[in-house]
Amino acid sequence: MSKPMGNNVLLSLLKATTLKGSTLVTDGNMGYRGAKDMGYEHFYVDHALFYSKDGINNNTIESFWSTLKRGIYGIYYSIYPKYLQNYVNKFCFRYNNRKNKNVFDLVLRQSVIV
Repeated sequence: MSKPMGNNVLLSLLKATTLKGSTLVTDGNMGYRGAKDMGYEHFYVDHALFYSKDGINNNTIESFWSTLKRGIYGIYYSIYPKYLQNYVNKFCFRYNNRKNKNVFDLVLRQSVIV
């Protein structure tokens, strides 16, 4: 089992990868405490108390990560860290277009060089 990230490490990663003023919706991980002081709007969901409060939840992102993990285990079996962003991009596209009945046409249009 991996060791949880310390507060300083998590907030440093947040600062390096997330625009100031962004809205964060996280779980109850204590490592995110202090995000508001850094200029982020921060809402969190403590699953021990509730799964949604005032329309704030993280169910959609949890569903996405679940789909990504199942896809990696079911399709690739393992991944190379070098290509991790490519895997995530592929599943983002698939997730964002899951209700589109003409995905083939969309991919074809996007791949044509003008």
